[in-house]
Amino acid sequence: MTDIAEYLAVAEATLSFKRSEIDILREVLEAAREEPDKDYSLAEKRIDGVLAGFAIYGRTPMTDFAWDVYWIAVNPDFQRRGIGLALMESVEEATLRTADRAIFRVETSGTAEYGYVRNFYDRAGYVRAGTIPDFYAPGDDFCLYSKDIRKQASRG
Repeated sequence: MTDIAEYLAVAEATLSFKRSEIDILREVLEAAREEPDKDYSLAEKRIDGVLAGFAIYGRTPMTDFAWDVYWIAVNPDFQRRGIGLALMESVEEATLRTADRAIFRVETSGTAEYGYVRNFYDRAGYVRAGTIPDFYAPGDDFCLYSKDIRKQASRG
């Protein structure tokens, strides 16, 4: 991980995160820098040295093979080029290097403004697993998505 400010700048540029979420992202990035891969792992994509996007993920405590994708952000200058999908594939591939199976969990808002985010998870092969109405605020539902992946059996 290079400069934390670079990741924060990408997240801020997306206009998808509240100030309080950016503050938490800073804490997560600091924890990841202090103890890489302890609680948080980082996948990033750079194009010509520029941070095009990143994802932060980690094992879900008290589970055998579950993972949370905590953050995914794509620099607006690189959006609509498949960077987000490539990041999710990178996260999935990284987990299958250490396990035969992984279930991923992601959360997002149910507001109209987050429709593009929910569409992204649909395109990435995630399934909407549940909704809690008015979770974040009145009219802002909690949407849970999941994806179960398994290592391909080798053919020989």
